[in-house]
Amino acid sequence: MDDVDRIFVGTFVFTTDNFLVQLLPEGPFLDVNPVSFFPGFDEQHFGNKMVSILGHMGRRTITGTVTVPSLIAK
Repeated sequence: MDDVDRIFVGTFVFTTDNFLVQLLPEGPFLDVNPVSFFPGFDEQHFGNKMVSILGHMGRRTITGTVTVPSLIAK
């Protein structure tokens, strides 16, 4: 996929098993792969807040050979 890092801006959403960013109000959600989120990263501070994320598009493995398009966060 696109391995060039850039800044993505949107609303950060926690679900029971995923991190998502909604890029536009009422727009589609993008899966976020939290490769290097820092200690203390939690829903209380970041859930449903406007954020900017540095990263690039790639794929996250769900199980075995099942993958999803994902923002690989730096």
